[in-house]
Amino acid sequence: MNQKMHYAWWILVSCCALFFVSLGMLINCQGLFFVPVCKELGFTRAGISLYVTIFNFALVAALPAAGYIFPRFNIKWILGIAMTVASLGFAAMGLFHNLYSWYAMAVLRGFAYAFIMYLPIPLLVGNWFSKKSGLALGIALACSGIGGALFSPWTSQVITAYGWRNGYFFLGLLGWALIMPFIMFVVRYKPSEMGLQPYGYGEKPDEKKAAANDWEGVKSGTAVKSLAFYCLFFFAGLVSLCAYLNPQLPGYATSLGYAPSVGAFIITCVMIGQLIGKVFLGWLNDVFGTITASFVTCALGAIGMFVLIGAGSASMIYVGASLFGLAFGLPTVQPPIVTRAIFGSKEYSAIFSYITMGTALIGGIGTYIFGYIFDITGSFKGAIWLCLACYIAAFILTVIAVKVGQGFKKRSIAGNMATAK
Repeated sequence: MNQKMHYAWWILVSCCALFFVSLGMLINCQGLFFVPVCKELGFTRAGISLYVTIFNFALVAALPAAGYIFPRFNIKWILGIAMTVASLGFAAMGLFHNLYSWYAMAVLRGFAYAFIMYLPIPLLVGNWFSKKSGLALGIALACSGIGGALFSPWTSQVITAYGWRNGYFFLGLLGWALIMPFIMFVVRYKPSEMGLQPYGYGEKPDEKKAAANDWEGVKSGTAVKSLAFYCLFFFAGLVSLCAYLNPQLPGYATSLGYAPSVGAFIITCVMIGQLIGKVFLGWLNDVFGTITASFVTCALGAIGMFVLIGAGSASMIYVGASLFGLAFGLPTVQPPIVTRAIFGSKEYSAIFSYITMGTALIGGIGTYIFGYIFDITGSFKGAIWLCLACYIAAFILTVIAVKVGQGFKKRSIAGNMATAK
């Protein structure tokens, strides 16, 4: 009854706070500023939206550097500097008057987010949780949706009452104040820094004995030349591409003759689904393994697409959107779990940084592809069919990656045993 709570749970709280602020507040709410900025300064929507494209390209360019830096330097200072640039840079946009200032900040913040968005949470959760790591990862990643849901209406009210410039100031400074105490006083990279073992370590039969003979992992140079890597790279990209269908769903409802309120509620269904889905996907990985978790979630996404295509009522569209939401966690939850399962922990951060390039690059063209399909067909159904095919292909790629990747562990363990002899 008096057993002290394992410090891993404080790490999880910090991870939740990191995604709550960095994505929930500072990414999910940034679109709320576009309309008032364009109205006051005379920018086009395409002009201000280019900020997002530049941001994503800068993030992708910096990912390999982030993968190299994380294991070599103090994670407190890495995250502290990155979040300072991300949050105070957001606040600084309240001072801008021309588009080039936004574009320059997109590059700066994109570099910072390479050290925030994809790598640190899977790294910390993988280091601190021997048990329930999938569930912990799902919980942390789900907090981005919570942050967006809570702060979107508040941000809209601030912009309406005090103007978009003060909105940038308030949100950026508040985000920095909320996250920095967790980064500087709570976060630790590994349990060994505090003389601890990961949560759940040693609870499984013979786990400690097995760990002594277990592999550390594959070198990044070997990993990136393997079939397993390329399968996982394209898996991450395809499920990310599907996630970019979300902004098109209100337009899909409108094209079918439904009122704008139906389109708005579709997004609510997706967001509720993704909150549940990320936690559910993490739990599936813990209990049933990566292949089963991938199959169930890809199946939910594919069924959601099928329902959307054949929906004859608003209610069925809501059902399809909710199922799609349950699969929404695939791009963020599954790649880090499968990467560690296949390639181990030895150079995990470097390998995973390359995998996330697939997530960003292939997923990032999704909006353009879906828009192009609509332009040439006059319908979004072709885009939905494409997503259905992507979910099926993604599951097949996961199976190939895991099956091929099992050879890495077998060879490594055999090598360890030979060395011991």
